[in-house]
Amino acid sequence: MRFKPSVLSLLIVIFIDSFGYFIVIPVLMRLLMPGSESLLPADVSQAYRNVLFGIAIAISPLASLISAPIIGRLSDHYGRKPIMLICLFGSIVGFALPIFGIAISSLSLVFLGRFIAGGASSSQPVAQAAMADLSEGTQKAWYLSLMAFAMTAAMVLGPLAGGYLSDPHLVSWFNSKTPLYAACLLSILNWVLLKFTYYPVQKIQSKKTQSILSVFQKMCTMKIVTQLLLIMFLLEAGWSLYYQDLSLFFSQVYHFTPEHISDFMSYTGIVMGVGLLVIYPFYIRLISMLNGLMISLLGMSFGLVLAGLSDTVLLQYIAAIPIALFTGFAYISLVTLISDEARREYQGWVMGAAMTMLYAAWMFTGLISGWLTNFAPRSPMLLASVFVLSGFGIFYYLSLHRQKIIN
Repeated sequence: MRFKPSVLSLLIVIFIDSFGYFIVIPVLMRLLMPGSESLLPADVSQAYRNVLFGIAIAISPLASLISAPIIGRLSDHYGRKPIMLICLFGSIVGFALPIFGIAISSLSLVFLGRFIAGGASSSQPVAQAAMADLSEGTQKAWYLSLMAFAMTAAMVLGPLAGGYLSDPHLVSWFNSKTPLYAACLLSILNWVLLKFTYYPVQKIQSKKTQSILSVFQKMCTMKIVTQLLLIMFLLEAGWSLYYQDLSLFFSQVYHFTPEHISDFMSYTGIVMGVGLLVIYPFYIRLISMLNGLMISLLGMSFGLVLAGLSDTVLLQYIAAIPIALFTGFAYISLVTLISDEARREYQGWVMGAAMTMLYAAWMFTGLISGWLTNFAPRSPMLLASVFVLSGFGIFYYLSLHRQKIIN
């Protein structure tokens, strides 16, 4: 299926936003865990490091949680392109601050940079709304699957870049700042690309200017949308708790190095990417959107239970297959259903709301993952399965009490 040239610019915006998040995870491991580049004193306990790592991961989604719905609504009123350009400038600042923070051994500047970069990543739901503006029907599902593939490509390349670009054993001048320089450069290139290659459709604007509060009140009256958003939160809580815990789990249970952890995280991204690019187009032709979502939630929860109960590294690699595949399928199905339920003038807001659920989930699980790992290393994976099964239960109930979800 062909797509408009402007879609390429939007896909790169989505890629950079996700890449910036994933590339920092191995860097934070080096800065917070024991080692030559750690910014913490050597006598700091492992339990405290685990909790601090979770907080460091959660800062970025917290900022995104605050900014996403506001940025989404502003893009409805002022246009997608100028808002995305402002956000990309914020990303550049967000990567530059930690570079300076590492240079002067200031963990506070590292955290501040992550907060700014997180807020700036609100360009991602704006780009999703712009893609919805450019498409409809089955083309929308295809475009959104490309969007998810861009996020997945970032999931593959981000940990690899963060792990290997910070490894001085590969190149003598590589250190914890090198991945941040790379992310900063990519953000600058993306700003230039968006500025000169993205040509939006006619600006979508409500006939009457409405406050964010009034739009929120209207959205709350759309019961199907709010229920789907709750399922989105539970889906992302399950996926993020699993994914964010991988660094702590593999380092403490299997004694993986940051490079080996990056390899496994990239492996899950490769599985998800292949699924979205190769399998998903056939998946949505053979199975209805609603049945596909239910199957995906069940398959994902099965993989999480298998991961939580597995004792060998081989079984962890096997369990990652259904987790990654069905997470990608469920995400695209949910985003498509949510978008179809909202009127055109609210696409920016509703996409921002969907991403708010994602950010809220990643913030919440980031905060609790360190505590859970201290309690029992496998508990995050088992709790993740509970979240996803809860989402399945809500959607199954919703499908029984409403014959047709899409208006």
